[in-house]
Amino acid sequence: MLGHFAKRLATCRRRYAAFIGEGMEAGDQPGFQRGGKDPRILGDGRFLEAVLGRRVAEPVEVPLGAIIAGGSADCGVSERELRNPSKNRRLSEARAVIGWRYRRIGAGTDREVAGHFRRDPSTPSRQIGGHEAKGKESAEMRDRL
Repeated sequence: MLGHFAKRLATCRRRYAAFIGEGMEAGDQPGFQRGGKDPRILGDGRFLEAVLGRRVAEPVEVPLGAIIAGGSADCGVSERELRNPSKNRRLSEARAVIGWRYRRIGAGTDREVAGHFRRDPSTPSRQIGGHEAKGKESAEMRDRL
């Protein structure tokens, strides 16, 4: 990749560092965070249309609140309990189920779920990954997800 910046390695590195620095100054750009309404796609989806020759299905728009209401009921916990800072296993599992559902239908990101529950953004990602693995082994977990 550095070859796009110059022929000499030292020049490449310097120009690449400058290029990255310019991007950092631009800050977060939503188009590079997730693809419009579909978090699985980077950009707006026109690239996939050109490559695949078909329209990419739009994700279903479901508010996080609706997913929380359904997930809390399915897991037998209240929405108030879910906002509790407790690391109780039952509550952590319920939050992970909600996060998995939110991500699965393409309604939003793990970061949004983390923000709602006042958690570090890496926490839901780890929990969701763990629950996906458990879902492959456990019929009970598959039913919850």
